[in-house]
Parts: sequence; C-alpha cells; structure tokens
Amino acid sequence: MKFQYAALDDKGQRFAGVLEADSKTAALGVLTERYSIVTRLETQVQKFSLDRVLNPIKGEDVLNFSQTLAAMLEGGIPLKRAIDTIYHDVENRILRGILLDISSALGTGSSLSEALGRHPAVFDNFYLSMVKAGQDSGELPEMLDRVAVFLEKTEQLKDQVKSALTYPFVVLAFAGLLVATILAFGVPYLRELYGGLGLALPVSTQILVGIGSFLSDYSVICLLGLLMGVLLVRTALRNPVFLEWVDRTKLSLPKFKSFHRTLYTARFARTLCLLYSGGVPLLDAVQLSGESAGNRVFANSMEQAIEGLRTGSTLSTCLRENPYFLDAAIGMVSAGEESGKLDAMLDKVADFYDHKVNTQLQALTATIEPLMMIVIGLVIGAIIVALGLPFLSLASQM
Repeated sequence: MKFQYAALDDKGQRFAGVLEADSKTAALGVLTERYSIVTRLETQVQKFSLDRVLNPIKGEDVLNFSQTLAAMLEGGIPLKRAIDTIYHDVENRILRGILLDISSALGTGSSLSEALGRHPAVFDNFYLSMVKAGQDSGELPEMLDRVAVFLEKTEQLKDQVKSALTYPFVVLAFAGLLVATILAFGVPYLRELYGGLGLALPVSTQILVGIGSFLSDYSVICLLGLLMGVLLVRTALRNPVFLEWVDRTKLSLPKFKSFHRTLYTARFARTLCLLYSGGVPLLDAVQLSGESAGNRVFANSMEQAIEGLRTGSTLSTCLRENPYFLDAAIGMVSAGEESGKLDAMLDKVADFYDHKVNTQLQALTATIEPLMMIVIGLVIGAIIVALGLPFLSLASQM
C-alpha cells in the first residue's frame, strides 16, 4: 500500500511525500525513525475514488493555492519547500495528492509549469501559460499574484451567478416535491373516497388520479427512473455535441443572449489583459482567452480573429467581425491599440462589463422570480381544483 505523509524534522522543517508499506502502522514506524513528528499519514488517493466525486477540487482551492504560493515565493522560500509546506495546510485530500506529485516532479528537475501540466483538469492552459511566462521572465511570484487576483475576480462573479440561481432552484425543487407528495399520498385517499361515494370523475381528475396512483404503486420504479434521469443528464453534460448545443442556445435565447454576450466579453477581456500584460504572444493570448470564456461557440468564433491577426490585421478589426463580442468593447480595444495601452484598456473593459453582468443578473432574477411564483401557484392551484371538482359536483347536486 502507498501512503501520503507530512512530517517535521528536528529543526522544524516540513517534508511531504509518498511511502510504500504493508500497513499504516508499519508506515508510521518507518516515518518516526526518520522524522521527529509525523503530522499526517493517509492512504494515497486512487485515480478512481469516492473522494473525487464527493470532494472535488474547486476554484477556491486553486485560488488559495495560488495566493499562498505567490506569498511564499515573494518571501524567498524555495519552490519545492513552498509546495511541501502548502501541502500541510491543504484540506482537500485530492489536492494534497496532486501537490505531492508536483513536489516529486520538481525533485526530478521538472519546471513548475511542467509539473502543473501533469494535472490539466486542475491547471488549465491559461494557468500554465501564465506560469511559464513568469518562469521565462524571472517574475514567477508576481505572475502567480496576478493569476490569484484574476481567479479571485472570477470566483466572485461565479458566486454572484450561483447566488442568483440558488433561490429559483430551491423554490422549484420544493414545488416539485410538494406536487409529488400531493399526488403520491393525497390522491390514493381521494380515489378511495370517490369510489365509496360513487362519484363520476371528470377527465382532469381521472388524469391526476392515474398519475397519483402510479407514483404511489410504483414509487420504487419512479425513484429509479429519477436516478436514471440524473445519470443521463450527467452523461449528456460530458458530451461535446450536447454541450456545444447548450452553448449555442445560451447565445440565441432572446432574454439570455445579451447577458451571456456581456459575460463572455468580460471574461475574454480580463483573461486577454492578464496574458498580454504577462508577455504571452497576442495570437496565443487570444486563443487562450477564447477558450477561457466558458463557451465553445464563443471560443470557435475567435478562430476567425486569430486568422486575421496572422495576416496583419489589428485586434479591434478582427473582433468587429465576431458576432458575439460587444461593439462598445471593440471601440475601447481600438482606443487602447491607438494609445499603446491595450492591456490597461482591456482591464477597464473587463471591470465595466463585470459590473454590467451583475446589473443584468439582478434584473433577470427580478424578472424570473415573480414569474416562477405565478407559474408554481397556477400549477398547484390547478391540481387542487382538479382534485376537488367531484366534491363541487356533489355539493351542487345536494
């Protein structure tokens, strides 16, 4: 068995690594002979484990790692020692395993960008490009600090979107549960009551009684069907064709098109600003910025801009032919090119459209929430009326 460990020597220096032993007790015995204190000892995370599903690495984890590493490198701590030290304070077990692998790669002579590149699911091409640019320029701590600032703003924007969507999702989930409960538990009781009274059921009531009876009699099958539906959705979300259709839909729906164009313009501008100011060539920076926008259709549309740049056109000229990049942002990019301050103008574009995204998000939420409450109220009201129609008929006869 392989175990991940963290330990301290007599001088208080921190170490981390992987040890192979027959049992945890045997591993602990070996480590206590080498080090004064063993601070952590756990089974090495397997490639396929429940931890990867229940406790995945989040953007916040990468942000904290970047901030801490930048601060330690600025303080003069050697790179490998900094990685080993960060390992002690990381809570996510999956990330700890990745840090051990990075530390091992650094120990064999790999650069930081090469070590991070072994884990593309955590450190994307944008992150690797910034780290490589920092290595080449000798300004790795400063570059990591810029990446951390970028990730912080990105996480703030994600949190705003999540918080705006959480309330509608919770309300819809509760409404669905309420309707299912009424149909599964209330309908069988009413079915027996109506049968005992010999009442003739309207078509709408018969449909609801049928649905409720099915939910009540085949609840296990319904639950399995629900789980199967969740699995199908998760599978579809890994399908590139389906994801591209979703991305195209985001950019074509009347109410959401403007919001998503603003969002992707802000992301593109902020990423391009960071890459360009960090010394990444403009062609590579534009391609990476398109990929980092979070929409495949938007990223593909940047290919034409890249071809234009190769032929000698300016960035603003190439972006004018893009159907998804906002016109006002193109004007600001053009002004930045003319003044020789493209990176500063891109930063202003990103800040302006980040604020606009927040405003549009609040407006969308204010529109969706009352409409959603009205629809839910109408659905529940219709169910109650349909189930109560036989009683109304009986009352009118009496």
